[in-house]
Amino acid sequence: MLRIHYGDQKSVAVKSTPATRMIDVLIEVCEKTGHHPHQTGLFVSSKELDLSLTHRASSLPPSSEVHLKPLNLDHRKVKVAVRVDTGKGRERREATVLTSQTTLWSLLLKLEKEEGDLTKRTTTDKKYLLPQIRTMGWKTNGSVEQLCSLTLCNAGFRTGSVMLDISFQSSDFSLEKITTTIEDLISRLSPSPSPSPSPSLMEISIEEPSLPFPSAPHSSSSSSSSSSSS
Repeated sequence: MLRIHYGDQKSVAVKSTPATRMIDVLIEVCEKTGHHPHQTGLFVSSKELDLSLTHRASSLPPSSEVHLKPLNLDHRKVKVAVRVDTGKGRERREATVLTSQTTLWSLLLKLEKEEGDLTKRTTTDKKYLLPQIRTMGWKTNGSVEQLCSLTLCNAGFRTGSVMLDISFQSSDFSLEKITTTIEDLISRLSPSPSPSPSPSLMEISIEEPSLPFPSAPHSSSSSSSSSSSS
C-alpha cells in the first residue's frame, strides 16, 4: 500500500504490489482525487519518479513520502527505438524522437516506411493484422481504441529512452471495418480546450516553478478516499 500526498496536507492510499507499474499508481491517484495523469507526476522530495518502472524496480524505500505534483509535459521529448517483426524470423529497427503526448497510433504512422506498412497490414484472407506494442513489464491490450487514445506519457514514457517491440496479431475484422473505426475514434478523441485551473488546488507547494492543477469534477468516492496527513 502506498500513501500519496497532495494539495494542502491531503493524502490518499493506493494499493500497490511489487509488480504494479508506477504509471498505474498515478492513474489511480488521479481517479481518486480528480486530477489529470497527463498533467501530473509522482515525486519523492524533488526527484520525479520514472513511471515506466514497477514499484519494485523504482527502489522506493518503505518509508518514502510520495507526492503528487503538477507538471507541464507538453514539450517533453522521448527517444523511441522500435523492433518491428517483419515475419519469417526477421525484424527491422527504427528510432525517432517524439513528444510525450504522442499517441501510440501516431507513433506507428511516424515509423511507417511506406503507407500502411504498420497500420494497414492484412492476412492472406484479408483479415486485419492489429499492431501489438510491448516492452519489459507492459504491453498493449489488443484494441484499436487503446492505440488511438493512449499517449507515450500516459503509458509511463515521459522522458529519456524506451525500446518497444512491435508485432502483429490477426483480428476478426476487415481492413475497411478497422479503418472506419479508427477514423471515428480519432475524430472523437480530438483534443478539447484545457479546463480552467481550480483555485483550491493552486496551494500546492513544490520545489520547481508552481503550475496549477487543472480542475476536474470530484466524485463522492474521491472525498472518502482522502485523509489528512501530517
